[in-house]
Amino acid sequence: MKRKIVNVNELSVTLHPTVKLLVQNDTVSDHPVHSMSAISEHAIQTLIEQLSLPVAEDPDNINSYFLLKPFPVLAMLNHHAVANRLKIQILIYEPSEAEHIINTLIYEHSALTYFSASEDWRNLHSRWQQAKVMQLKRPKLNDLAELANRIPSSLRSGK
Repeated sequence: MKRKIVNVNELSVTLHPTVKLLVQNDTVSDHPVHSMSAISEHAIQTLIEQLSLPVAEDPDNINSYFLLKPFPVLAMLNHHAVANRLKIQILIYEPSEAEHIINTLIYEHSALTYFSASEDWRNLHSRWQQAKVMQLKRPKLNDLAELANRIPSSLRSGK
């Protein structure tokens, strides 16, 4: 595996053909693009820095890659006005490793992240409340709810 930092606007990625078939029946909610404008440029860069895209080179297209896992967050971040000026890390795997990486990310990684998903929402509410008590700067509840595609009252109650 090789690591490479690339400009987001120069990155050409599509889902690996196997991934496309595996996720074709996934339930995916459309994310409201306008909600991304509430995030600052610095926050967008910080969020992009947390992403490492697992890819394999597309043998038919020079400088193009196959994503070895769906990344809806990348698509959402790409809608931000400054996203194309930022850099992102890609992890380039050999084609012979693609099936193993796809299986690990599609199944085991998904199962592990599912385990903590409901706690994340409750933790977000708790952390926001704690920051309020400590008089720290924090995002607006409405902005967080919009990013999560939830109604603000669900965040207030930590549901």
